[in-house]
Amino acid sequence: MRKALVLYTDGSKSDSSRTGSSVYAKAEDGLVFRCRFRNPDNCSVFRSGLLAIREALNFALHFENSDIYVLTDSKSSIQYLKNWPEIREKTGQEVVSKIATLSQKSRVCFQWIPSHVGVFGNEEEDVLAKEGNALPSASSSELFTSEIYSIHKAIANSAWRNPPTHDGMPGTFLVCLYSP
Repeated sequence: MRKALVLYTDGSKSDSSRTGSSVYAKAEDGLVFRCRFRNPDNCSVFRSGLLAIREALNFALHFENSDIYVLTDSKSSIQYLKNWPEIREKTGQEVVSKIATLSQKSRVCFQWIPSHVGVFGNEEEDVLAKEGNALPSASSSELFTSEIYSIHKAIANSAWRNPPTHDGMPGTFLVCLYSP
């Protein structure tokens, strides 16, 4: 009879754009694994979820002949991984590669679970992910193109809401549209 390894994953983002990820695992033999880590600043919650899944699959590589169940409240991560032929970015490709490796000896299943409804493993890793936010800065500063776009968009929105002042008329903004 095959054993089961259940892995709960989560990504979290604070109001100050600090992100963390976590994994909570429980094997049938009672082994428990808890992991939390900080992600690059301005990392999206979506990517934080993918990083947690990647770490969970790294842990699962140590379990041969076990069915692997990844339970996550990140429906977007599951939908993203379902379209694996379209994945072009590094984190997603690493996750797909680990799934392929594990699938050679194990059944790998992903299950969406709702967040904050009292599911024990999900609540455990939710706390761990928030603790990950508070850890020292992440060693890697790689960001998705969409995350870099979001940073620039936030800067542009801030500049638009708070226009610079012109010396001649406080509170106004002067732009030269044509110059000979």
